[in-house]
Amino acid sequence: MPRRKPPPLPQPLQYLQRFVNALAKFRPDDLNEDVDGGPLELLVRQRIDGLNLKTARAAIKADRNQLETWLRELGDGMHPAYWVLGYLSAPRLVDELRAPPEPDPVWPVITFDAPPGWKTEAAQNTIGLRKGKLVGQIVVIDEMSFLILQKQHDVPVRSALEVRQQQSDVVFGSCTGRKYVMEHVGKRVDYLLRVPDGFVDVMVDSLKSGFDESELESRLHTIKVTGAQEFFDSVNMRRR
Repeated sequence: MPRRKPPPLPQPLQYLQRFVNALAKFRPDDLNEDVDGGPLELLVRQRIDGLNLKTARAAIKADRNQLETWLRELGDGMHPAYWVLGYLSAPRLVDELRAPPEPDPVWPVITFDAPPGWKTEAAQNTIGLRKGKLVGQIVVIDEMSFLILQKQHDVPVRSALEVRQQQSDVVFGSCTGRKYVMEHVGKRVDYLLRVPDGFVDVMVDSLKSGFDESELESRLHTIKVTGAQEFFDSVNMRRR
């Protein structure tokens, strides 16, 4: 069960109280690295706002030491403020908070010469496809996703309904990969393709079965991706 509201922090640490109260609503087992520390980061940023780097470091060090002493004297080893203590103890915390923000990663660019009659709508990392009641999309993926999705598609779908599945190797010019067709009430076709400078997941779907995807396939050789590797490298660096 969630803890009761914790006792108030010492006056110099009251700026942390709101976040500690929020932590108290968690079960102790849930106070781990999955907790969103964003609100706490904002409070610490406000705490050191206007201070030079040396003074900011000293201020957070003093707060951390006072919190550690207070928790030890309180004698409650399960107090949610221990999560805050861990955050304040991170090496180079103040330096990282003062570092200029990293620029947003530049999204990959997809180009595709759609067949006549097909409408396309470009968005981040994606091109939407539509023709009548057919809808689909082309999504840039990384190599790991390319391999994982292949394994997932290779597992037969189990359903009480009659489901027809087919898969095959495909080559569309310099774009190569696997094609997966699934038909039950409707029909869905997926293509996992290695394309120039990247990987894509192409999907087209309809609530009615029996549509002919050959028209779309006649233009899949035109898919090109630029900037994918740089984008995924940047995203992976941010996760570390």
